Amino acid sequence: MTKNTIDSLNKISIDYFDINYSELLPDDLRNELSKVDLSIFDEAVINKAIDVNFEYELIVEKISGTLYNYAREKLEKSKLLGFLLELGKALNNLGTWKISEKYFNVIVELTKDEKPFIDYVANSYLSLGEIYFRQANWKTSFENLEKAKEIFSTEKFHEGLIRTNNMIGAVFGEKGEFTSAEKYFLESLELIENKDHFNLLTGMVEDNIGLINFSRSLYDEAFAYFNRSLQIFDSFSARNRLSEAHFNIGLVYQKKKNYDSALVEFDNSLKNAIESEYISMLNLNLSVKANLTLDTDDFDQSIAFLNKSMELSKKINDRLTIADLYKIKGLLSKKMKKKREAEKYFFKSLRMNKELDNKFNYYETLYELGQLYKEWNKTDLAMENLTKAFNYKKSIGAENAAKEIKLELNKLHEKH
Repeated sequence: MTKNTIDSLNKISIDYFDINYSELLPDDLRNELSKVDLSIFDEAVINKAIDVNFEYELIVEKISGTLYNYAREKLEKSKLLGFLLELGKALNNLGTWKISEKYFNVIVELTKDEKPFIDYVANSYLSLGEIYFRQANWKTSFENLEKAKEIFSTEKFHEGLIRTNNMIGAVFGEKGEFTSAEKYFLESLELIENKDHFNLLTGMVEDNIGLINFSRSLYDEAFAYFNRSLQIFDSFSARNRLSEAHFNIGLVYQKKKNYDSALVEFDNSLKNAIESEYISMLNLNLSVKANLTLDTDDFDQSIAFLNKSMELSKKINDRLTIADLYKIKGLLSKKMKKKREAEKYFFKSLRMNKELDNKFNYYETLYELGQLYKEWNKTDLAMENLTKAFNYKKSIGAENAAKEIKLELNKLHEKH
């Protein structure tokens, strides 16, 4: 439990019960809460990538369960549904997805799609779609998002429809299906008729369009989208979104090998992730610092960040990051001239990305495997993997990246 989570629970408790949430807890639970380690959200601890305690999920489950039982006794149905929706959203940032999933499902079960409560149902489906998205469970994510979209469309809930289209686009984007992703993002922008009213939503959608451009190696275009989103998020003091925008700008700087500027952006992202207790972004910052310190040949720090991110990824079931960490482990082994070990980690990353149907990261790893084989003088294998990476880059419109790979392939052909 952390300060922002405690503040959120207090606000919910006061709004619905007119009482501080801690007064509803039994003495033994209050005593247990006082012993919970808060160091996960301590910037100095995270930056040093030293051991911290991530075992907070059980206490969160106990406290939320106590509040839910009290709410069932005290609140009539519409207020109970509002309470559950706010409680689920408050727990989402912590990465305690199984707990928040439970409360969103309770909303669906309680309402049975009853017309007066349809807004609660749609928002629960949207939140469930995001929970499964975070865990790379694309099929279940799509199922819930489609249910949300159907309700929002039928009921003409404009904002909910924009959020849902944006989320569906994000799922396609994570899978590496950028044409489909772009279609949903552009649909979202078209729905934003009053851009002042939906300014924050505009920032969220444009940030995602920036990611499409980044994936196509259009770094200047991506930077423009990210920077525009950053200004919007800053005007709303939206810390969680600021964490995303700073992170994405850092990725552009890293690609351009401007490591000092990249580090500034990643530090800003981490600061905002800590302040908003956004655990998914906190974890991405750990993994990207493993990559950045590898780029600057600080192997000890890279290993420390890798281990900490792997620990947290497993805790919150962030399978996409686990797959990417295996790729970074492969890059680290390659730099340390441990070719067989590097190959093993690249194979692990490839297997996971294939299971997760993550095309972009799959072909990124194939490219790195091709580089390993090129260094290893295994020319046939290098050409085979680089050709696959080239074809994928062409298919998603990443023309600059495709040209670079083509040049490499031509040189290998000449030597072969």
